[in-house]
Amino acid sequence: MKLDFLFRKTFNDYIDDVSTIYPDGSLIDKKLPLVKELSFRGDEIIPGAAYPSGAQRGNPDQKDFYYTGQVKLVYHLHKK
Repeated sequence: MKLDFLFRKTFNDYIDDVSTIYPDGSLIDKKLPLVKELSFRGDEIIPGAAYPSGAQRGNPDQKDFYYTGQVKLVYHLHKK
């Protein structure tokens, strides 16, 4: 049996597209309303919550990271 675990720290804060502040919602509405729906989903938790234009969205000082894990089972067949 083999276990692998990888931890990777990135050097940016955009792997999850959450950093700095929310963009101006009125500008997004004009071009791509779906982007606005996907960038703020707080109204799914609190119905009627307003899009927070200019509010803090993430902390650019905390860089992103990700990790993966893997379990491998190996069985060798031998000829007799």
